[in-house]
Amino acid sequence: MAFESLSGKHYHIFLISSAEGMRRDVARFLDASTQFELSCVSDPIELLAHPDAHPDIVILDPFDQSQLTETIENLQHRLVDVPVLVLLDEQSEFDIDWAERLGLFVGIQTPLRTSEFRGAIRAAERIRELREEIRRLQSALTEEVRLEHIIARSAVMHNVMMLVRKASANDINILLEGEEGTGKELIARAIHFNGPRAGRPFSLLNCASLPQHLIERELYGSEAGVFGEGSEFRPGIFEQAEGGTLLIAEIGAMDVLLQARLYRTMQTRSFRRIGGDIDIPIDVRIITATSRDLRAMCGAGTFREDLYFRLASFPIKLPPLRDRPADIPHIVETLLRRIAEKEGRPGLGINPATLQVLRRYRWPGNLPEIEYCMERAVTLCESMELMPDDLPANILVATGMTDAGDPKRSGQEQQKTLPTMEQLKARGVRLALEASAGNIKEAARLLDIGRTTMYKLMEKYHIEL
Repeated sequence: MAFESLSGKHYHIFLISSAEGMRRDVARFLDASTQFELSCVSDPIELLAHPDAHPDIVILDPFDQSQLTETIENLQHRLVDVPVLVLLDEQSEFDIDWAERLGLFVGIQTPLRTSEFRGAIRAAERIRELREEIRRLQSALTEEVRLEHIIARSAVMHNVMMLVRKASANDINILLEGEEGTGKELIARAIHFNGPRAGRPFSLLNCASLPQHLIERELYGSEAGVFGEGSEFRPGIFEQAEGGTLLIAEIGAMDVLLQARLYRTMQTRSFRRIGGDIDIPIDVRIITATSRDLRAMCGAGTFREDLYFRLASFPIKLPPLRDRPADIPHIVETLLRRIAEKEGRPGLGINPATLQVLRRYRWPGNLPEIEYCMERAVTLCESMELMPDDLPANILVATGMTDAGDPKRSGQEQQKTLPTMEQLKARGVRLALEASAGNIKEAARLLDIGRTTMYKLMEKYHIEL
């Protein structure tokens, strides 16, 4: 019986082996398959130089154990998201733990047996499909941070976007200032994904959500044994973000002593892991964000002035939503279209009176509040356009549309379990964990986020390994 793919898709497998016997064995296992096409090359260089080298799966028969780690790294760098299956004999000294940390599927024992070989191909199929799905989700998410998609009809946001475009084209340190919910992370992502580092990782560390000792460990990592016998080596976010961008959010919550270490890191472009004695060079663009007044903190002695001036080489202040009234209709329209399509209600409109209420409201919660408001309104709306009564009661009270004690719509105070964007994020986290076989570091890398953020998302969405 011919061996076919589970999905019915065509897969091009490249076998890297100079052994004729191994080539015959693999070809025999795939004999008569109409969906698995096999090509054979003698070494990785030949594969990478092959004019038709677009493999879906790579099988590596290592000819030199001493260079195996370097060979796999080169393949992963050049063939992103392609599963690499490594053929190993009983005497192999290959570091399987290292390979698993990279998210590779490894360790097909030789001599080959039909069931084990085909099981490995099945697993590689699944990894390939999951990683492609993750890429599609990433594309959907990063599409939102294209500069032309950021709403900036108001004069104040027009000036902000002018600065963002200049910042994207350069590698200067950027400080994003503004109230909570003004879109600092969105702007940081826009700068990264529209700049020369777009193909490299984007990592995030929020100082307000961690105790100081964990902030240091998350940034710099730690050597094995430094926190007692049995504590493992742990790379920090600086290493994970190599070549890319690191957003340090709520930098004002960082302790002064840790600020001194961060200043030295930025000055020398190198760091040492906790417990380490080797200086590790880094190439990371640092963007910081804060909702606090750092200049006032410098005057009070709670923030280092030398660090402030290094971080604020290019400050960008994001305005609150109440200072962007011209943007409100366009933000509402964008949110309404996205949410209505997700809920299977394309064409849902908004009554002019409802739009006037939204424009008058002060939006103390900024962008998250307006997104919640629109999701709730779409859920409650029973007609073809959103009416004022579909809005939350606090907005109607604040804009004078109803009295604070009006019980009229108390029975309508219903919300979704998860908003649309939250559902999308949760799905991405689950797919990343499945694609990486539960390897949290690899899952975080696939999603271009830090490991700390990955843990928080897993906790938030109640995802267990």
